[in-house]
Amino acid sequence: MDDRPTKDVVFETDGEKKTKRVGIGTEDILAVFAGIIALGILLGIIFGKIEATWGGGIIVALVGAASIAKIAKAKRPNKKNG
Repeated sequence: MDDRPTKDVVFETDGEKKTKRVGIGTEDILAVFAGIIALGILLGIIFGKIEATWGGGIIVALVGAASIAKIAKAKRPNKKNG
């Protein structure tokens, strides 16, 4: 069984109701928040609040972590319910 948080979404097309289960993986959440934090660090560098060498290293680490998370998700075997 897949342990991702899921939500059933109901939508209607041409008078027919369809239900689709939408899930967000932990890796996706990690990648999104790493990107948001990297943009915050970038703004700190631009406005001179963070030294460029430190901020650049942090951004590289965050982007690397997000990439590793996405690769881990891609290599994970698919699990089908039902």
